[in-house]
Amino acid sequence: MLFREPLGRGAVGGRRSGALFFYRWVVTPAGIGHLCATKRSFHLNSRKFTIFQHELLLAIALLTGLMLGGCRTFPTYDYPAEQNEVLDRLRVNVDEVDRVRWFHHNSLDPLFNEEMPLELYIGQSLDDPSRVWMRFHIYWSGNGWLFIHGLTLTADSQRIHINGLQAEGDVYYGGDVSESVDIAFTNQHRAFIERLIESDHAVLRLRGERGVKDYEVSGQYRIAFRDLLTAYDTLCLP
Repeated sequence: MLFREPLGRGAVGGRRSGALFFYRWVVTPAGIGHLCATKRSFHLNSRKFTIFQHELLLAIALLTGLMLGGCRTFPTYDYPAEQNEVLDRLRVNVDEVDRVRWFHHNSLDPLFNEEMPLELYIGQSLDDPSRVWMRFHIYWSGNGWLFIHGLTLTADSQRIHINGLQAEGDVYYGGDVSESVDIAFTNQHRAFIERLIESDHAVLRLRGERGVKDYEVSGQYRIAFRDLLTAYDTLCLP
């Protein structure tokens, strides 16, 4: 969002103007409408109206660019309708520097969601869309270290362990800490997630040298993990 400073009050075109002109540049149809409404406050022969015209044309050009090039988030593949619906539920971030398109699920964001420490996310090369990979991400924060080294899934009566994890840690102002594990998605991880999805009752346990932390897996997270596996398989299609 880009703001322009108020132009101020004063004489415009030889007349006293009581309007305080304020631009709010939001590159959406609503933002353009706001700028157009502001036009009625100008005199046609004023310098400010000329500036306004130039800025309005710039805003229209930015909006047109977004509509033509910036709003496409997925490559134009002919996926079945069900797979397209799954892809539409994902959040997409594009890294132009590393040339990667990242896919995240809105329900799985462990940095802001204390109910679920586990996230899967997908990467796809912008230069070669056939290059697709998945990441297995664990994130935990609190007021003391766990020193995470393992993750256990209790799915109904079955227990599955992922061992040998090495977390990276950060310390924040006030003494809070965080630990993160971000590794390549493997067949072991897939079996772990598929068992979680199929279960009627599932609990995830973060295991660390200084304690454990348990998380009950609700239905919305099962759906999110299923969506991500479906999206991954869809993007891997030849």
